[in-house]
Amino acid sequence: MHIFILTRGSLGDVQPFVALGKYMKAAGHKVTICTHSNFEPLITGHGLLYGYMNDDLTHLIKSHLVNETVEGSKRRKGFFRGISELKQQLRPIQQRMHNDSWKSVKEAQPDLLLFHSQAFWAPDFGEKLGLPVIMATITPSSVPTGKFPHLLFKHWKIGKWGNRLTYQIATKLFAPEKLRSVHEWRQIHLPSTHQHKTRLPDADLGQRIPVLHAHSPSVSPAPADWPDQAFVTGYWFLEKEETWQAPPELLDFLEQGDPPVYFGFGSIPGSDPKKLLSIILEALERTEMRGLIAAGCDSLPIIALPKNVFGIDGVPHEWLFPRVAAAVHHGGAGTTAASLRSGCPTIICPLQGDQPYWGNRVQDLGAGSRPIPQKKLTAEALATAILEVTSDEKIRQNARELGIRIRAENGLRNALDLIENILATSRATEQ
Repeated sequence: MHIFILTRGSLGDVQPFVALGKYMKAAGHKVTICTHSNFEPLITGHGLLYGYMNDDLTHLIKSHLVNETVEGSKRRKGFFRGISELKQQLRPIQQRMHNDSWKSVKEAQPDLLLFHSQAFWAPDFGEKLGLPVIMATITPSSVPTGKFPHLLFKHWKIGKWGNRLTYQIATKLFAPEKLRSVHEWRQIHLPSTHQHKTRLPDADLGQRIPVLHAHSPSVSPAPADWPDQAFVTGYWFLEKEETWQAPPELLDFLEQGDPPVYFGFGSIPGSDPKKLLSIILEALERTEMRGLIAAGCDSLPIIALPKNVFGIDGVPHEWLFPRVAAAVHHGGAGTTAASLRSGCPTIICPLQGDQPYWGNRVQDLGAGSRPIPQKKLTAEALATAILEVTSDEKIRQNARELGIRIRAENGLRNALDLIENILATSRATEQ
């Protein structure tokens, strides 16, 4: 069968789908991934077909406005002003993504449409083309549950009914922006079902629309009150290329002393990367440990570092993390998955989105320290956490055991089985 994957966002929103696409192709399926054009080499480099979508959103994600809005959350006026400006810039970008992906899916003529939770317009494409649709997400933030609140309301403690209510609130907060693009598209392509404009995009998740959660059940198990079509498959890891070779300078550094501490904060490490780097270096000085600092798309300046610190860029996590004493990072879903799979003690310094959730899960599982929000990060707090996770044998043991469990899971196989079963059921129902 021909599976069309629609996703948008950063590398962490694309790479798991490349892993799944590669696995499905090896099983004999044809796979097209439609996403931002800057990811085309990644997709085609793994032997998959590419469907065009502009990369305007990528530039917006890396803009100063995003940093300033995140940092401005400490000041209510700054936060809401930033959100308003972001919405204004996002609106035309969203419309172009919608139009580009529609053209791509029409040209591909697939049998099934698999979409990232952020590509919320995909069900409308499926309706127009008569295709079954499946949503996939890397965080447990789409299907309502009473077990925990929506990730936007992570600090609320309001019981199971209140928790479920937060998902409705989150949907209604963002529904106007979502519905604008959907409604305009449907006016042109599905005018006879114009009343669809009142539907909330997230209303049918886990009911009419199956949802695959691409994270480990050992890290975040499926809540008992999820509907029958909401699944936790396990992580979708994209393994490093067999031809990849570690730089000789990095190998020399690793061999010159004790395992270092890894630091990586993705492509958006707040608005003051120089301050963040200063905190890291002072924390290493306090702990008398060595460090590896990831450039993170040039967001951290890794020049003129002391001898006990080495700057890296483009080193696969699955190769690196088993060789470090601990991993300190922002708590992105992909980086968290990689550090936990390696059995590496983890310190999460969250900034936004789902990052606080993963930080809390790491602490609850005993595989790392209490999360330290980047807004409250100091050299003293970071040094204390590093010493804790590298010296506490219980944390180190928990991390090792969790890594063993994750490595025993086969998220890609589980996902493919579910996708094939869902498509087979859909075809049987049509007959």
